[in-house]
Amino acid sequence: MKKSILVVEDELSLAKILKFDLERAGFFVKTSISGIEAYNISKSEKFDCMIIDWMIPSINGLDLIKKLRQEKTKSFLIMLTAKTTEFDAIEGLSVGADLYLKKPISNRELIAQIKALLGYFEEDKTVAQEVLSFGNIKVDLKSIRVFINNAEIRLTKLEYDVLRFLISNQEKAISRDVLLNTIWGFNYDGATRIVDVHIYNLKKKLKQFNATLTIKAIRGVGYAIRLA
Repeated sequence: MKKSILVVEDELSLAKILKFDLERAGFFVKTSISGIEAYNISKSEKFDCMIIDWMIPSINGLDLIKKLRQEKTKSFLIMLTAKTTEFDAIEGLSVGADLYLKKPISNRELIAQIKALLGYFEEDKTVAQEVLSFGNIKVDLKSIRVFINNAEIRLTKLEYDVLRFLISNQEKAISRDVLLNTIWGFNYDGATRIVDVHIYNLKKKLKQFNATLTIKAIRGVGYAIRLA
């Protein structure tokens, strides 16, 4: 079954080209030119992924992502924008974007990022078991779901990847650079703060579900996951 994508972009020429390339890559694609239109479409149809520009009419992309996350959307959310500062990226990720991608980006690279996000590529074989357990938390590697005391906790894709990596290396101090290179897959100057944003959001969610583990900041190094 084809994965479905909603492209939210008010530059019609860009939306048209992206739709064409995504459809050639095997996706079912719809487009929207405004935040309110995209929101209404998302209420009547389910999408595996939404690609959202920041500067769109009626509801900007940042507020749209925030609203969708508050309403517990299951879609992966990608912000694709010309806003390129580190602060912008941190703000976009803080409201719940799974990926923050900067224009200009080739459609080939964007499609590769989407396929990775949706799990098109082979799973990492470093962990042989199907479930990771630590304290009262279980990470189901097959369904990509996380449970605390058998209640599912909703994480973004990057939060899930960070948690999985930390639990796979439990009790070890992991540097921000290692997390960047492992989870994000590239070096991004000055982006250690992006790691901190994801760790902060992850810790808040774990605390809300009374997890019996905690993510400790290791001064001068990075982070380690330990039993509380």
